[in-house]
Amino acid sequence: MELVDELSLEAKNIGSINTIKFMEGYSIGYNTDYFGFISSLSKYNIDVKNKIVYVLGTGGASRAVIQALKDLNSKKIIAVTRNKKIKRIWMWNLLIIMSYQRKEKGIF
Repeated sequence: MELVDELSLEAKNIGSINTIKFMEGYSIGYNTDYFGFISSLSKYNIDVKNKIVYVLGTGGASRAVIQALKDLNSKKIIAVTRNKKIKRIWMWNLLIIMSYQRKEKGIF
């Protein structure tokens, strides 16, 4: 992220970029996962405002999904992960990390 001249607001909040726009010697970093997720919610008329939502997984794209849910005023965001090392992603009071373990082989 330090290699671009500017970060878009969502990229700053998420802490990662996946797209760089170059314009006459100037570059801006964006996170398109954020916009893609919001676009999908809009396309299918899914309203997350004041809702409790679950995010399955805590990989790279989950950061964008969680930021989008926060920006869309979700009541509570619960991230579900198998990663025992993750205690919390951000210090938001609305984000809860829930861990689970695989009970049987071949399920996940």
